Amino acid sequence: MAVSANHVLMDEKEGRQCAEGLGIRTIGVLGVLIAARHSGSISSLSHEIGKLRREGGFFVDAKLEARVLAFVGE
Repeated sequence: MAVSANHVLMDEKEGRQCAEGLGIRTIGVLGVLIAARHSGSISSLSHEIGKLRREGGFFVDAKLEARVLAFVGE
């Protein structure tokens, strides 16, 4: 997935639905991290998720995290 200037970073369900209703493409934090991992900008998605948890109070469901990490081969 390529991240471009025509995306809005949005993780909240209601905000995504509103933006998409207006025809605006959305991408969440995990989507940005997946793109960064695929491009080689980051070497470990797991490390970055842990850092977001420690430093930013980031929450991601354990099942979703496992699926995302499997998707990028971690």
